[in-house]
Amino acid sequence: GGLGAGAGGVAEGGSESERRLAALRQELVLSTEASHFTPLGAAVYRVPADPSGVLAALRLPSTRVGEGSQCGWPPLHLALLRGESHLPVVQLLLASRCDVVSGPPRVRHVTPLLLCAAAQAETAASMLLGCMQPPQLVAASCARSQEGLPVLSVVAQWSSDAAAGRICRKLLDCRADPCARARDGSMPHAAAAVARNSATAALLMAAAQQRAKEALVASPWSQRLDSDAAVFSEPQPYRGRATRRGGGGKNRAAKEAAAAAAAAATAV
Repeated sequence: GGLGAGAGGVAEGGSESERRLAALRQELVLSTEASHFTPLGAAVYRVPADPSGVLAALRLPSTRVGEGSQCGWPPLHLALLRGESHLPVVQLLLASRCDVVSGPPRVRHVTPLLLCAAAQAETAASMLLGCMQPPQLVAASCARSQEGLPVLSVVAQWSSDAAAGRICRKLLDCRADPCARARDGSMPHAAAAVARNSATAALLMAAAQQRAKEALVASPWSQRLDSDAAVFSEPQPYRGRATRRGGGGKNRAAKEAAAAAAAAATAV
């Protein structure tokens, strides 16, 4: 049997996130037949959401929390693709310590966080970031889409400037690079500007400028310049330099002293 609502089927009044999730389900999940899923995958993807069924599947001795379907989608991805209604299921999977960073083997670029970014799923993205450890946060925030867009650039283009700004700020707190460039050379603040997300663009521009300043201060060349500036900012005692012709520095002083002594002897 099937697992409920299939690939598409979003009401006309659905949110932007729901419309995007419907398109992603149609593209990524090729079947809703229960036999094409593991017991956990079927329980996770079923509509309506069935947290008790997910708990029962998690307790099965044969369950592997990373295996969800014949297509290779992990249960976490399947739950995220169902949207807001399946957030309790997402929470159960996160509590089971599933992989919150990686994409499935055949499509490594489709990480859980990038899936949320593509779907403009703010709540789910916040849940993912909230459960990660520091090394996971760094790895997740550095992910790129198949088109080469940094996750910051994907989020910066959301239809809601406020939602984009909130998640971008969280990503920046996780050390996402505001200077990361897409394949065309553009940075996240430019992506926000193209989407007319002015507040998010300003946030990302300020973060990029701060990151560039920090990088400049930390560079060896900058430290050399600072050292040279400190040397030249204070008056330095004159140290004469001898030339090949003997016209400067110590040679000149010696000649002048000898001439003075000769003049004094002549005078005597």
